[in-house]
Amino acid sequence: MSTCDSQLLVASSCLVRDLLQKTVMREKEIPQKKLVLYGRISVFILIILAVILTIFAQKIVFWFVLFSWSGLGVSLGPALIFSLYDRKINSGAILAGMVTGALVTVIWTQIPLLKSSLYELVPAFILSFTAILFFRRSS
Repeated sequence: MSTCDSQLLVASSCLVRDLLQKTVMREKEIPQKKLVLYGRISVFILIILAVILTIFAQKIVFWFVLFSWSGLGVSLGPALIFSLYDRKINSGAILAGMVTGALVTVIWTQIPLLKSSLYELVPAFILSFTAILFFRRSS
């Protein structure tokens, strides 16, 4: 529940502060009470949309969660491991590993033969790890 309400608040804040206040109505001064009202309305709308999506698109939601965790795992996992245990690591190597992991995840899921043979997290993690090793400072 804490994750759910946190995500709702972040999404509402993005809609009201970033989209409405700083983009659509950037010329107008919006009173704080109106911003709070807009935030509450956006939370309500987001909840309704989430319930509808949950009812009618359960397989899609599961696929998105699975895909996002594999993408996050391979993009951030090796980078985190290296940043904790390797003093020679640099930002270029971390970036190379994150980009490699994300790209391999996306490409792997688009090729049916690869997708059906092995979960994309495994090769993407290995290639992300390898990219970081390749680009890390040698001195």
